[in-house]
Amino acid sequence: MKTAVLQNLGNMEFTEIEDPKCEAEGLVVKVMASAICGTDLKIYRHGHAWITLPWILGHENAGVVAEIGSGVTGWKIGDRVAVGCIMPCNDCYFCNQGWHTSCQNTRGISYHYPGGFAEYMAIPPEALKCGLVQRIPDNLSFAEAAVAEPLSCVINGQEIIDMHLGDQVVIIGMGTIGCLHALLAKSRGAVKVIGADVLESKRDLVGIFGVDVYINSSQEDLVKRVMEETDGLGATTVIVACSVGKAQEQALSLVRSRGRICFFGGLPKDRPFVNINSNIIHYKEVSVHGAFSSSPRQYQLALDLIISGKIKVKEFITHTFPLQDISEALKMAEKEESLKVALEPWPAL
Repeated sequence: MKTAVLQNLGNMEFTEIEDPKCEAEGLVVKVMASAICGTDLKIYRHGHAWITLPWILGHENAGVVAEIGSGVTGWKIGDRVAVGCIMPCNDCYFCNQGWHTSCQNTRGISYHYPGGFAEYMAIPPEALKCGLVQRIPDNLSFAEAAVAEPLSCVINGQEIIDMHLGDQVVIIGMGTIGCLHALLAKSRGAVKVIGADVLESKRDLVGIFGVDVYINSSQEDLVKRVMEETDGLGATTVIVACSVGKAQEQALSLVRSRGRICFFGGLPKDRPFVNINSNIIHYKEVSVHGAFSSSPRQYQLALDLIISGKIKVKEFITHTFPLQDISEALKMAEKEESLKVALEPWPAL
């Protein structure tokens, strides 16, 4: 099969390798769309502790069932499917508490198993057992189905901070994740969503995704504007949807008393520390939360929201590329004009 292999950091090679083998309790999926995530870009540039190169990335996937293991029932060749990423063990202390994103034995497609930057992808038995392979209807594109994976992570973040009716929300960083947060916050009952970014080019884009007020924080005083928009109280919820330490620090100046903050983006490993006024947390009784990954339940919920049309993701797919153009696709994914860039290993019929 044809595939894009990360041979070494910064070097993704389009090449041909053997087709993946189908395990008795697994599947093989013909990949029709594999979207490029910010995490893929980080791994491309900096690597990952779970990954030994050369390796096949791609954890936002959708396609059709191409092969079925001898011990698998309930599937047929040609079934249209979306494929999730993270597989908790369901046996450790944290899984037994229902905290699957903290699983001590997590496995993941694109991390422990080859990902979807390829014509075919083997689905391990664990993924089937977890419910990470889900059927999708004919009227949903494969690229749209691939967005269920990042949406599931956004769901996890908003469940952790208890986004609810009446919230006034500030989202710092209006890339794919920030825009997904805006859409989901509105669907959960937020009455005002304020998006902030340093790029003026984001102003027209974010209006599509449920943002009521856009603030270019490179040109305006973000704290002053947020206070004006919230009657001087600050936001009930602040989501930092970017990997910028200064944004995490500033979040404490944007939140009201008893408000909630979500640090959604991880910081670079060589600059993981920030300076925070802990008196704000203490005296204003502010809650600060991290959010990472998602559970199979959240992945299934994300896909249900997309299939039902409650969360519309078609506008997120700004660019598509054939697999052989992986280098150009990665360059586009790093540009500010893109949201979600999808690889399509097979020509459209």
